[in-house]
Amino acid sequence: MKRTKPWKVGRTMQKQVGIGKQDFAALRESQCFYIDKTDFIRQWWNYRDDVTLITRPRRFGKSLLVSTFECLFLRKLELFKGLKIEPLWKDTKQYCVLHLDFSAMDFTSVEEFKKAFNNDLDVFISRHKLVLNRDAGESVSEKFIGICDAVGDKKLVLLIDEYDAPLTAFMNNKEQFEKARTILSSFYQAVKSRYKAVRFMFMTGITR
Repeated sequence: MKRTKPWKVGRTMQKQVGIGKQDFAALRESQCFYIDKTDFIRQWWNYRDDVTLITRPRRFGKSLLVSTFECLFLRKLELFKGLKIEPLWKDTKQYCVLHLDFSAMDFTSVEEFKKAFNNDLDVFISRHKLVLNRDAGESVSEKFIGICDAVGDKKLVLLIDEYDAPLTAFMNNKEQFEKARTILSSFYQAVKSRYKAVRFMFMTGITR
C-alpha cells in the first residue's frame, strides 16, 4: 500500500487522519489527527457504581477506545500529553490490565477458541507473575477466578474487545455455537462472581 503523505494548506502542515488505526500508542506516536474526548474517560472512572452503554456504528473507533484505556491504565502517560485528561488524571495506583480481544484470536473450532482463550490468560498470569491457588482449575472461568483472587480487590482492569466474535464465527453451526456460548456464559458468570476484584470493566461488540 502506498503511504499517504501529509497534506498541506498554505504553509501549514496538517496531520494525517489515522484511518483504520486501532492502536492508541501508534496513533499518538505517528502524530495523527485525534479528536480528544479523554475527559469522558475520567468521568467513567470516577463514577464507580455506574453502568454506561455507548452505541456507535461499525468502524467508529471502539477498538481504539479500548486501546486508549489500556495505555492509560498501564500509565503510559506520555501518550496523553496535551490531551484533556492529562491534568485531570490523579490516580497513581498500578493496575493489572487484562485485555482480551476475541476478534484477534485465531480459531476455526471451539477447541481452538478455548485453547486461544486459555493462552491469553496464561500470558497475563506470566506477565504479572501471579501465583494461582492450587484449587484453581483449567477452564477459562476457573482460571479467571484464580486471577482475581491472586490480584486482589480493585486492582484488575478488564477490557474485552468484540465479546461476540466467537459467537458470530459459529453462527451457522448450531452445535459449535452452543459450545462457544457455554464457554462465554461460564466466563461472564465468573466475572460477575468476582466483581469486587474488578476496578473497571469495558467491553465492545457488534451484535445484540
